[in-house]
Amino acid sequence: MGRWPQPGGPGPQGRPNILWLVSEDNNPYVGAHGDRLTQTPTIDTLARDGVRYRNAFSVAPVCAPSRFALITGVCPERVGPAENMRASSTLPQFMKGFPEYLRQAGYYCTNNSKTDYNTTIDMAATWDASSGSAHWRNRPEGAPFFAVFNYLTTHESSMFTAPAGPTDPASVRVPAFLPDTPNVRNDRAHQYDRMAQMDAQLAARLAELDADGLAEDTIVFYHGDNGGVMPWSKRHAKDNGLRVPLIVRFPRKNS
Repeated sequence: MGRWPQPGGPGPQGRPNILWLVSEDNNPYVGAHGDRLTQTPTIDTLARDGVRYRNAFSVAPVCAPSRFALITGVCPERVGPAENMRASSTLPQFMKGFPEYLRQAGYYCTNNSKTDYNTTIDMAATWDASSGSAHWRNRPEGAPFFAVFNYLTTHESSMFTAPAGPTDPASVRVPAFLPDTPNVRNDRAHQYDRMAQMDAQLAARLAELDADGLAEDTIVFYHGDNGGVMPWSKRHAKDNGLRVPLIVRFPRKNS
C-alpha cells in the first residue's frame, strides 16, 4: 500500500477524495460477511479490495440519533434530546458538522440527500450542496471532494408493499427469535431482494467514479446507518438493531 502525497494544493494530487455510500436499515447481510444467500457482488468486491469491519455498530438503533453522531462525531446523549427519535437538539456554539472543517480545508462537500440530523445544524455551512442532484461532478475544477450518497432502497418503508421477488422465501433462514411463518419468510426474502437492488445502485455510482478517472484518488466508505427492518431489529438496542456493515477501500497508490 502506497502513501498519499503530502497536501500541497487543492485536488486529488494533494489529498484524497472521500466517498460515502450509505444504505438504510440493514445489518451486514452481505456475502463478504458470510451470508451465502444474498447477492451483493459490488459490496463483496469492495471488501475484497478494502478493509471489512466485522463488528461495526451504530450509536442508536434508528436513523435520526445515529445520523446525529455521523455528522458531529459525538454521541447524541451528549447533546440531548438528540438521543430521541424526531427530537431537535441545539448544538453548542463550538460544535459543527464535520464537513464544515473539510470545506475550510478546500474540499467540495455534497450530500445526496438525506439529512435527519436531529439537531440545529447549519446546513449552509456544512454542505456546498445538499439535494437530490448533489454530486462531486459539480465541484470547482481541481478541488478534492467529500460526497455522501444515501440509499433508501433498503429502508423499512420498502417492506410495507413488498411484491414477490427473485429470492425464494423457502430458502431464507428465519432467526430463532422470530416465528417461522409465511409472512416472516416473505419479508425476509424481500429484504434480500432490496439488498441486491441497492448493491446494483452502488455499482452504478462506483462506475461513475471510474468513468471520471477518480477511483485511484478516492477513499470509498460503504456503511449502514442502523440495523435492519425485521421485528426486534430497528428501534431495538440489540445486535440486530445496532450492527451495521462497514467497509473502507483505500486505493493503492505509489509513494
